[in-house]
Amino acid sequence: MLLDQDPMSFGLLRDAARERRCVFIAGLPGVGKSLIVQQLALIAAAEGRVPHLLQWDVARLPFDTPAILARHPEVNGVTDVVIRTAVGLWARDAVSRWDAAHANSPEHVLIGETPLIGGRLMELARSQEDTVEPLLAGPATLFVIAAPTAELRRTLEASRERDLAAPAHERDRASAPSHLVRAHWEEVVAIARALGLEVADGAYEADAYVAVYRRALRRRSSVVLPLATVLAINGSPHEWAMPVRELIPSEGDVARTLALAEALPRARLEDAAAHWYEV
Repeated sequence: MLLDQDPMSFGLLRDAARERRCVFIAGLPGVGKSLIVQQLALIAAAEGRVPHLLQWDVARLPFDTPAILARHPEVNGVTDVVIRTAVGLWARDAVSRWDAAHANSPEHVLIGETPLIGGRLMELARSQEDTVEPLLAGPATLFVIAAPTAELRRTLEASRERDLAAPAHERDRASAPSHLVRAHWEEVVAIARALGLEVADGAYEADAYVAVYRRALRRRSSVVLPLATVLAINGSPHEWAMPVRELIPSEGDVARTLALAEALPRARLEDAAAHWYEV
């Protein structure tokens, strides 16, 4: 278990698993999102619901083909903005299709992992005039901001380093490397200062981090999940003791959304990614 069944934290996840149609775990790399997704899905199943998963690191993998990467290569481990945009376009449509497919089945719940920073699945937080906006903006959907203490953040980062060095699961290789985790934090510091917050250089500060994510999610229902302790976890958060239903782009989805992203001016995509917290 990620949470030691702390009454407040466990209760928040249990209530979300019982009552919401969609629950998205938001936050930086290295705050425990994948672990929370795993635990939330287990809680949902124990509550008699049928969990479905939508995760950034999983959804982008079908876009990582040699042909696509030749056109839109990673630079220093950063997914190209065209691919980030295409994954986001797919995700919004995928949520709409998922909701329609299970419209008469309230036992189904969609659980997502949404980094948001740099535009990674930020499309789910941005208001748009389409058929899925009422679901995403309404009370049936909750964004949970994973907010570890500074001490726990250091523990999670150390665990990430171990997972990257010796992955327990193939998908662990898709986790953001340590230099990217640091770069993301520096980006949050810059945004927080632009918003008028005082943030010290260097170390992670939960209050500044939460303030930036609260701003990014101001058009969505959101709640902060404080995290202070972690129990020992065997294996990978991508390993499941039960069948898992996942939303994953098909080849057709990849071709369609990539074409849409490639048709947009690159400068526009880069500006949207840089200002991901402005919705």
